[in-house]
Amino acid sequence: MDYKRPTSIEKNVNNYFEKMYTFQKESHWQLPSISYKSTKFVIADLQDMKIKLNSVKSELNVFDLKKWSKHTQSRDVAGHVFSLLRNSVKPELLTQAWCKFYEIVCSFPLLNSINGASFNSLHLCEAPGAFICALNHFLVLNFPHIRWNWQANTLNPNYEGNNLCHMIPDDRLICHTYENWLFGCDQTGDIQKFYNHCDIVQQIVLRDKVSLVTADGSIDCMKNPGEQEKLVEYLHYCEAMTAFRVLKNGGSLVLKIFTIFEDSTICLLYLLNCIFGEVSLFKPCTSKSGNSEVYVVCVDFCGFDLLNPLWDSLVEPYKKGYFDENFSMFSLDDIPHSFINQVRTSCEYFFIGWQINVIKNNIHIFLNKDENDNEALERFKRNIAATYKGKYRLKMIPKNKKIVSNFNIYDKKKRKFSDFEFITQVNGNTISVFGNNLTDYINLTYGLRIKKVFSSRFISIDDLNKILRYKENISEYERVSPLYTYIFKKLSEYCTIINITGFDISVYYRYQKDLLKALLSAAKENKHIFLINIPFHTHFLAGIWCILACGFEQVYFNCGCLIFYKPTLNLNKVIQVFNKIQESYDLVQNTEFESDLINLFPYSIFDTHLHLIVNILNISNSFYVPD
Repeated sequence: MDYKRPTSIEKNVNNYFEKMYTFQKESHWQLPSISYKSTKFVIADLQDMKIKLNSVKSELNVFDLKKWSKHTQSRDVAGHVFSLLRNSVKPELLTQAWCKFYEIVCSFPLLNSINGASFNSLHLCEAPGAFICALNHFLVLNFPHIRWNWQANTLNPNYEGNNLCHMIPDDRLICHTYENWLFGCDQTGDIQKFYNHCDIVQQIVLRDKVSLVTADGSIDCMKNPGEQEKLVEYLHYCEAMTAFRVLKNGGSLVLKIFTIFEDSTICLLYLLNCIFGEVSLFKPCTSKSGNSEVYVVCVDFCGFDLLNPLWDSLVEPYKKGYFDENFSMFSLDDIPHSFINQVRTSCEYFFIGWQINVIKNNIHIFLNKDENDNEALERFKRNIAATYKGKYRLKMIPKNKKIVSNFNIYDKKKRKFSDFEFITQVNGNTISVFGNNLTDYINLTYGLRIKKVFSSRFISIDDLNKILRYKENISEYERVSPLYTYIFKKLSEYCTIINITGFDISVYYRYQKDLLKALLSAAKENKHIFLINIPFHTHFLAGIWCILACGFEQVYFNCGCLIFYKPTLNLNKVIQVFNKIQESYDLVQNTEFESDLINLFPYSIFDTHLHLIVNILNISNSFYVPD
């Protein structure tokens, strides 16, 4: 099929809401008896489509990235949907993902399996939570009396060992709904780990299986955009395997994918067609037309029993943690020609038709400015926005029906609680504290060892990167004058001094354990404690800081400097708690992963009772590191 580059945008509004392909399932489409035992296959004409698409994408390499991004954003036909909804509907956690999922849930019978007064859903790779908020909005308007129970998984934004490049650190919804989030037994939230899969499945099934699973996962492919499909194939496989284990008979699955040129995606789509009543590919109007994103929408799950004979071989890569590059999920001989032909048709429609045409049209307009075209586009964008709101019958929902009904979700740090106050007085850079009941909140959490800190709510990323490179410049710390040495000698008569130069932070979990030991020893001396450039980057160390502060009348803080001043009688209790934490290290058990103590308090306590500690540590953690 040959597609010509349009000289202007497509003028039919409905076409932008009907970018859909539904597979026509045939009776001889049956599950193979085994998986991942067949030699890897390649389908030549699909690879030709991939080459053609990547060739068009490569034409963008000559353009300035910022200018091109601004241009494509201005050319997005759905560009006014967001502002219209924000002003007239005021959805909770409105994002592009919110808009996309609202289209999906309005366009497909995802909730047909609801039977009774309750409805359960699981949302994988979900941060920041827009699919959840969009589904809630839909349920309030269309199923106002349903009792909805939802749970979600994502890379844990509070686990400091997660790389920012691989996750969305936005926790606006998470911090209000921790009890709904499943981060797996290692607390990372990484669903690509089989032990986390097992833990999440167990927690779901113990309650009840779900009627809907959504999976919106992706990873950063900017370094190799031409291989986006291969780079995300394992994640999409893990999402699908998890969905199969938790879905009820008759349930639905929404899975984001990118192109269908490789054997892994072809096999996964065939598998989905064999175990669901109907499978469709859908490109929401609010999904950027120039990218390869499409959603696989599967309804009427036939049940896990159908997968049982195949399951052991199907999850073998999951248990190993990777695909064997020499094998495909199924043999090409096991996949009917009629299915392959439908894959070809869908690829021609979505990627050769829509995507290439959009990219070429954007290039044409970028190189040939046309004010008349811009005016026509603006009118069309307003038409699209109005059609979106009217087609899906969107209107506001009551504030008390939102996921977070107490206050604005964007003001997470403004909450106040009267049942417990940790900080009694803040005077400049000095705080006076009491926290006799702080230890009541201790809830030791074990998870994957943090070998390197990649993200932290207790320090800016720029400062974090500087500090983690400090070892290269350690000599700068050690060049001290005789006066400096004399002053510290005198201070040591009244203070216990702990300096970063005495620690190695290149392996962070060891540093945490060493610092706890040093602070315990210092507390036993019953003197002021003077910390110089000691970082408290993790929730575990922030908890240690808070417990230690309970044993002193005041804490002085500044850039790179902490002074715990004047021990109180409560310091004995602090020492007891530190001893118990040290003893808890002996309880660490390494099974599927290297385990460690990673938190002393629930994450939520730093959003509520201890929210000011986050600001204080951001100041004291920002010490000078010579470049």
